[in-house]
Amino acid sequence: MVAQMASIVIRNGLAAYEVFKSGYGFMSIGRALLGQSYIGKISLDGLGGFRSWLLQSGMPRNTYNLKMGQQAIQAGVSSATIPGAGSGVSKVSAIHKIFGRNLTEFMSTRFTAALALVGMGISIWSLVEGSGDPYETTANALFLAASTLQFVASAGAWAVSAGLLGSLGGFAISTMLTLISVLGVVALIAGVVFLILWWTRPRETEVEKFAARSNFYSPQEVDIDDFEIYEPSGGGSARVALSMAAHGDDKRCMRIEENRTLSQKPFDKTARTAFYLHVDEEGRAMLRSPVVQDGTIRAVDLVLDDNGKLVVQDAATTDRETDEKKKKRARWRAELQGGIEREQIPSPDGGGKQTDVLKAARFRLYNEYWYLQTGKKRYLDTDGTTGWKATDGSGATVRLRMEVLGFEGLRMNDIHWTTNRRNLEQYPSFEVPGSQPIAFSLSPALPADSNLEFDSGTGRIRMKPSTKVKPV
Repeated sequence: MVAQMASIVIRNGLAAYEVFKSGYGFMSIGRALLGQSYIGKISLDGLGGFRSWLLQSGMPRNTYNLKMGQQAIQAGVSSATIPGAGSGVSKVSAIHKIFGRNLTEFMSTRFTAALALVGMGISIWSLVEGSGDPYETTANALFLAASTLQFVASAGAWAVSAGLLGSLGGFAISTMLTLISVLGVVALIAGVVFLILWWTRPRETEVEKFAARSNFYSPQEVDIDDFEIYEPSGGGSARVALSMAAHGDDKRCMRIEENRTLSQKPFDKTARTAFYLHVDEEGRAMLRSPVVQDGTIRAVDLVLDDNGKLVVQDAATTDRETDEKKKKRARWRAELQGGIEREQIPSPDGGGKQTDVLKAARFRLYNEYWYLQTGKKRYLDTDGTTGWKATDGSGATVRLRMEVLGFEGLRMNDIHWTTNRRNLEQYPSFEVPGSQPIAFSLSPALPADSNLEFDSGTGRIRMKPSTKVKPV
């Protein structure tokens, strides 16, 4: 179509130019331009070879004078007696074989074949660099097929016009080329249909694509970093830690034993079955647990060692090089697997309203450091029904659920206050802080006349404001 339109523009433009420069009056020029075919009315005798080639629509003109040929035909004289007439009429020169007999033939064969080659190149590039969308890929494949078929048809027509091909197996090459061209048109139309479907279907915006590449976007509106913000429970106690249950089974939660091995046990509201989550700015998760060992609280991380084995190690707390390596080994990527659970709790606005809060979801977790070193995703997995390991397979689906956690290691330093001091207070502490709210009790109770106060909500003991305490 492009070739045909270009041919029409060139031939008609040249014809109009020849008419206007002919010296005819305006009325004659107007009638010529408004006629059915003013190109055919132009005398080709005075035109140069190239302009004559542009305006011709049939076989190339012979070299003898056109007026002499017309006069001979009118007089009934054989063309054989006319000077210059003869075999030259049917003989196709090398120039004509290369460029065609006229502009129309050049545009419909040579130029169209060149455009088809360009289309093939663009289609191949689009297939390689495309987005991978199935509709876009199908459209580009059909455009490649259409361009290839059009190239075969145009190149074949070129060969036929040059006299290089005639028939094949009893079939006329021109007939076969016509069928090939029709198939190319069908492929082109089908490609346009798939392209329209691709354009009109819902697609990610550029912002969504950027967020997905940066691990800041989740189509299901839930991701691993949502579990850093603990929601209140329906009973009013705060959820402050996570349980990690294999395949969502409450009896198969990850537990850190005294010897730092990992087992599968029911969640017991202690730090040994609870984990605290930290997600950095790139969406990488660290799972840390504050375990009490030998009367001392220790923060430990879930990591892979140098051999890719799942182990528990002391948490890295400094910026030293050795700690930086520990931090890298403790980074996990989370792949959401669904299983999103929400809970209805009383709305903060009151009025008896309820609001939905996130409670749990299922993930597959693979170690980022191992992936960067080996190119393989090593997933957190179950070791039978009793332990845990890391594997290069698909891994286990782990349900992360926000949990209410109990307090561990309540302690309060001895109080040594003198009677000349004023407005002093002291609070208890925990080795592992649990969920709020809590209530404290004191046994035995403070002496009634000591001017000391005990707060059951915080466990605080203090001097009554601006009063002198009595010896106890």
